[in-house]
Amino acid sequence: MVCEEYCEYDDCSEERGITCWVETCDDGCGVSNCTIWLNENDEWYGELCPDMGMDIDFDGQEAIAKMQGAVSVYEDTINTMMEAFC
Repeated sequence: MVCEEYCEYDDCSEERGITCWVETCDDGCGVSNCTIWLNENDEWYGELCPDMGMDIDFDGQEAIAKMQGAVSVYEDTINTMMEAFC
């Protein structure tokens, strides 16, 4: 599975009284985040959304299994590259 990040942007200038955007992103693989981008004195800075922050659903065993699967699929290619460069 290929994770591709998709972001949506919503204007929050009216609520904050300054130029700002809420950036909500999801990679389709369990990682999503929300950032509020604020413009003060022509400088942009970001802060995590208070209601969301980082929402990372990480399963270490699943990640290891996926890595092992990728290695087994590309084992011949990896070995050939290692022999060529090492």
